[in-house]
Amino acid sequence: MNKKEKKQYEEEALQNLTEVQEFAESEEDLFDLSSTTDFSDDSQSSTATKVAILPKKYTDMYSQKEEKKKKSWFDPSGYTETVSTVHGILKTVAYIVTITIVGCFLAYFAITRINDLYAFVKPDDEIEITIPENATVNEITDILYDAGIIEYPSFFKLYAELKNASERYEFKGGSYVLNPMMNYDELFIVLEGTVERTVKRITIPEGFTVEEIIDLFVSEGLGTKEGFENVIQNYDFDYDFIAELDSMDYTKRKYRLEGYLYPDTYEVYTNKSEAYYIYKLLDRFNELFSDKYRERAKELGYTMDEIITLASIIEKEGNNPADFEGISSVFHNRLKDPRFPKFESCATIVYAIKMDTGVHIQKVTAVEQDYESPYNTYKYEGFPPGPISNPGYEAITCALYPEESWNYYFVSSIEGETFFAYTLSDHLKNIEKVELLDKEYLESLGR
Repeated sequence: MNKKEKKQYEEEALQNLTEVQEFAESEEDLFDLSSTTDFSDDSQSSTATKVAILPKKYTDMYSQKEEKKKKSWFDPSGYTETVSTVHGILKTVAYIVTITIVGCFLAYFAITRINDLYAFVKPDDEIEITIPENATVNEITDILYDAGIIEYPSFFKLYAELKNASERYEFKGGSYVLNPMMNYDELFIVLEGTVERTVKRITIPEGFTVEEIIDLFVSEGLGTKEGFENVIQNYDFDYDFIAELDSMDYTKRKYRLEGYLYPDTYEVYTNKSEAYYIYKLLDRFNELFSDKYRERAKELGYTMDEIITLASIIEKEGNNPADFEGISSVFHNRLKDPRFPKFESCATIVYAIKMDTGVHIQKVTAVEQDYESPYNTYKYEGFPPGPISNPGYEAITCALYPEESWNYYFVSSIEGETFFAYTLSDHLKNIEKVELLDKEYLESLGR
C-alpha cells in the first residue's frame, strides 16, 4: 500500500469509527477504539473489516442507524399527526365559512326588513290604491304588497300585530295616494284619514284614580264606563310591565291598571274605542318609566309595582311636590327599619273607603284607622295590594330617589305645609301645630 492509499484508508476508517463512537459514548464498556485499528503497511483489511472487529452491540447499533436513515423518508406516526392537523384546519375553515354565510344571510334579512319598515331606501313614487270598507289588516297588507308599497307582507303583518294596529287604528275604506317612502307607522296613520274626526284635548291631573279618569273621559263623550272598566281589567295590552302585573296575584287590588294610567295632557280622536284611549295613557307611562328607572328600582330592592305603589301614596299624602322627597324618605326609612313594619298612611284608608263606599272622607280618625281593608296600612304591614292613585313624574322620581334623612313621621296641613319628625314625641307636637293651623285656615274661610 503506497502512502496515498494508506492516507485514504486511514481517513475512511476514522470516519467510520467516529460514527460508531456516537452510539457508544454512554456505554461503560467502550474500549479504546484506536487499539483495534491497524494502519500498518501489512494491513489489508477494509474499513468494514475494521469496524466489524468491534463488539457486536456496536456494530448492531451502527447497522440500525443506517437502516433508520433508509426509512426516514416515511414515518407512520408523523403521517398520522399531519393528517390530524389537516383535518383540524379543514374543520376550522368550514366553521368560519358557515358562520360567515349565516351572518351575511341574517344581516341581509335584517337590513331588508328594516329598510321596508322605515323606508330608508325605496322609490319615491306616488301610487293610488283603494281600501274596501271594513278591511282587515291582512287584506290591507295584501293590497299594499300588490301595489309595491311594501316588500315583505309577512313582516308587515307581524309589525301590525306587535303594534296592535287593529285596535289602535281605525282604518277607513276609500282611495289613497301612497308612497313607498312612507314607513309602516305613517301608512297606519294615513289609512285612518279618509273621514274627518274631531280632536279633543283632555288633561288628567296627577293623583287621579282609575275611577276619576274613567269619569273624566265619559264626561267628555269618550267611551262608556262599562267599556273602560272591561278594558282596564281584562284587555291584553302588549307591555312588559303589564305582563309583570298579569304574572302577579292582583286579585285583592281594586283595579288592575291603577297607578299606570299616566296623568298628562292628551289630544285624542273622538269616536274611538276605550282601548284606544287607555293605550294613549299606557304609551306615555312606558315612555317615562325607562330602563334607568327599572334598574334603580332593582337597586333599591323593590319591584316596579312597589315603586309605583309608593309613588301613588306620596302623590296623595303630599299637598306640595316640594315635600315629596321628604315624604319618600320617611316611607323608605320605615321600610328598612323593623321597628316600623307599617306605612301608617292615611291616604290608603281614604282610598279604601272611597273604593268600597264611594264616599271621600276628609279626615282619618281612630275609627277609620280600624277600617277593614287590605289597603289599610295602619292595620296591615308592608305595601298595600297596589297603587292608590296614578302618580305623576315628580312622585315617581322621588319614590326612586328619596331625600336622605332620619325621619320616621310627617304630617301636613290643609294648606300644604308638611312637618317632619324623627321621634314620636316630636311628631305629636307637629300634629298639634297642624291642627291649630288648619283651624285658623278654616275660620278664615268662614267655616
